[in-house]
Amino acid sequence: MVQEQSDSRSGYGITTARSQDDLYVPPPGETQDKSENGSDTDEYLPSMKLDAPFFKVEDSEWDQLMSYRTDYQNYRRGFAQGARGEITECMTNHYLSNADIERRVIKLFSPAAVGDEDNKKIEDLVDEASREFIEAKNFSTPHVPELEIAARFQKSQMPTDPADVEGYFHDLIRNVVEDGIHTSCPQMIGHMTSALPNYCPMLSKLMVSMNQNVVKTETAKTVTFLEREALAQLHKCLYEDSPAFYAKHVQNPGSMLGLFTNGGTMANVSAMWVARNHSLGPVDDADGKRIFDGVEKTGLPKALRHYGYDDAIVIGSALMHYSMNKAADVLGCGLQALVKIPCDKNYRVDMEAMEARIIQAKANKECIIGLIGICGTTETGAIDPLDDMAALAAKYDIHFHVDAAWGGPCIFSNTHRFKCKGIELADSVTLDGHKQLWLPMGAGMVFFKDPYRCLCVRKTANYIIRKESYDLGKFTIDGSRGGNALFLHANLQLLGLRGYEVLIDRTVRVAQYMARRVLRSRNFELVVKPMMNILLYRWIPASMRDKVWAGELTLDDQKYIDECNRRLQDRQKGEGRTFVSRTTINAPQYDQTPIVALRVVIGNPLTTEKNIDNVLDDQADIIDAGEVTKDFNNEHLFHTEHCADEPPKMANALRQVSSSNGLSSIDETETFNNYWEKVWEQMPRKNRFLFNDDMDLFFDTLSTPDCFLMDQDTKPLVRKESHAPLSESESPRSASAKAQLP
Repeated sequence: MVQEQSDSRSGYGITTARSQDDLYVPPPGETQDKSENGSDTDEYLPSMKLDAPFFKVEDSEWDQLMSYRTDYQNYRRGFAQGARGEITECMTNHYLSNADIERRVIKLFSPAAVGDEDNKKIEDLVDEASREFIEAKNFSTPHVPELEIAARFQKSQMPTDPADVEGYFHDLIRNVVEDGIHTSCPQMIGHMTSALPNYCPMLSKLMVSMNQNVVKTETAKTVTFLEREALAQLHKCLYEDSPAFYAKHVQNPGSMLGLFTNGGTMANVSAMWVARNHSLGPVDDADGKRIFDGVEKTGLPKALRHYGYDDAIVIGSALMHYSMNKAADVLGCGLQALVKIPCDKNYRVDMEAMEARIIQAKANKECIIGLIGICGTTETGAIDPLDDMAALAAKYDIHFHVDAAWGGPCIFSNTHRFKCKGIELADSVTLDGHKQLWLPMGAGMVFFKDPYRCLCVRKTANYIIRKESYDLGKFTIDGSRGGNALFLHANLQLLGLRGYEVLIDRTVRVAQYMARRVLRSRNFELVVKPMMNILLYRWIPASMRDKVWAGELTLDDQKYIDECNRRLQDRQKGEGRTFVSRTTINAPQYDQTPIVALRVVIGNPLTTEKNIDNVLDDQADIIDAGEVTKDFNNEHLFHTEHCADEPPKMANALRQVSSSNGLSSIDETETFNNYWEKVWEQMPRKNRFLFNDDMDLFFDTLSTPDCFLMDQDTKPLVRKESHAPLSESESPRSASAKAQLP
């Protein structure tokens, strides 16, 4: 029976254009089965056939009722999301037909009309949230634990109908943005993510609007060539080749100066991929006939057998980034093939041990796929002796790769470029854009001295990335990839060489300031002197300080200090105002004993000396409140008044330094740092000249790694404005100057 349609809701009958038989909606996978007399056989709900109508509904109301009824049936059968309010939401939302949903979804893909009020409200909402997030004074919301945030995101069921866009953005800001980590906060000095140039959001909007896919020119006709130009500009900063060289290779589809990837890890993996395929490549006989297809086609076991090897290894420092573990794994070598050489007291690789291991590998028929140098380790900021490593790689014909993801941009600084001497000799170099190139996340790069070396990993397809094309996907592990090179190109143009130089110099200067503050404190120990802008230090409880100065810490003492520093870092992080990270390193000054240290990374251009003071003051407040341990004194952490007597070892050392420098006797009850201030006050004028009569520069010398002070091939640590020649007796390399160093 079909009843006539009515627009009225009044009365007690159902008046609708629908058949009453349509009231029953079977659950998914079940058809409606009726007996001969028309009765339903469904065991869950009756068909609701009525002898007479008892109320009136509109079509839209009827559709909403049917939608609710279907959801309830599915819920009974286990198909719905469950009793967490979803069904109630279905009742309160207007039911959408397929046509309604189609119109709504297509609208989401269509450009917003000029003056669209709904779109304007969302844009204003996002702009305000972005501004507040970037300008936040704290690095995170205080006392919001990770478990609380995890509880917000427990739904496993995707919603059935499209959600309201404005409502979603409100929820997103409340649940994600407000309690996010403010990586641009200048008082967050524990990790390698920082503030970005203020034009990056505008570039991001432009890039997302373009939505280019640089795997092929057919989806990135302009960005492909922009990316190659940006890579060429950085390649020239690294390798300084001739103008003719770059004219030939910048836009040559048959060669690549570098590869743009989705991060530093993928860049390192790509470098090792190229190194492996190059080391175990194809072999032709004297007549040019191919007798071995290379590891790319045959795989690692057959390639090793062909070349007469029993195994393949990668050699580098014990502080190699964990991405090298991934590279060894995915390239078929295995984690045991990653040979980690111990470090010296400056956390640089031990060159004698490295060469000994190379000789051993040759004797053991091990193929050395790559020799890995580090320009700025993630834990300590140490820079390996890259020029010595390059000579070693050339001597034994090994691919030399430099992981310069963090420290590579010191090439921009005339003051600090000497620290990465030898990087220009590397076969490949990794840079990571989100670190000290100040790009958004997802911008790694690997550069090659030989632009043709990438050919050993080239892959093609018939429908894209053809052999003769400009398609960048021929050489990258990544397939589809966004146009993030737009950010790199913009930074290189808008900052320029001098802009990058002042940024690098600024972050190093702030790191040196923090090192000076730690040196002037009896309560803290400078664990790792900064080679660039990473330093490690730790807090020493009151009962442990004399043991530290005397070098008498036991393993139990170290564990106690470790736990105190864990608590200090956890408490500071929980407060949300300031942040330093922490790590565990094998400390050469303690016979390679693993110790916990607070880790500071000065990579944010907005971080100032005042922010450093705030970080240390926060730690002072936490310690003075007894929140770490009761084993502390009531002095300010960086107070430099008279303290307890110096322990014998330190006192003897101070007397020897005083005597060797012709200084008057200094009271041995002074603190260590008061001692060095007294040294400065009583230093002869000719010795002060070495430091341009600048006490801060003197303390910078104390906090500079020995390898940058004693190496005869290294430039002296002096201010740029000093140009006067020094006599041999006044030279920074003289015995008297060396004697002043700790």
